[in-house]
Amino acid sequence: MCGGRGGAERRRLDRGGLQPGTPKSGAGKRTVAFPAEIAPEIRWHLDRFAEPGERGHVFVGPKGGKLRRSNFRVSVWSKACQAVGLPTLHFHDLRHTGGALYQLVPQPAQPSKS
Repeated sequence: MCGGRGGAERRRLDRGGLQPGTPKSGAGKRTVAFPAEIAPEIRWHLDRFAEPGERGHVFVGPKGGKLRRSNFRVSVWSKACQAVGLPTLHFHDLRHTGGALYQLVPQPAQPSKS
């Protein structure tokens, strides 16, 4: 949710604090592919909302703080859902929505294997 662009990640400690470091495993790092057509919108977001620099976080809270599950839902997610008229939308629903939208995109025909 709030990973850095340059590979610097944050992990939650048992006491609830955040500590800079790398993910526990390779599964904690993701490469995210997106269509070239939305690159200008991503650049717009990074220029206006993300922390600056190669290791800056892509998503931060309204006051520039680090997002955590405990503050994200109340300070960001619930307000955004209310603003667009979807008060019961869950964050995880976006994952399913992305998959469903991908299936609607026409795919190039595959050559016959016969």
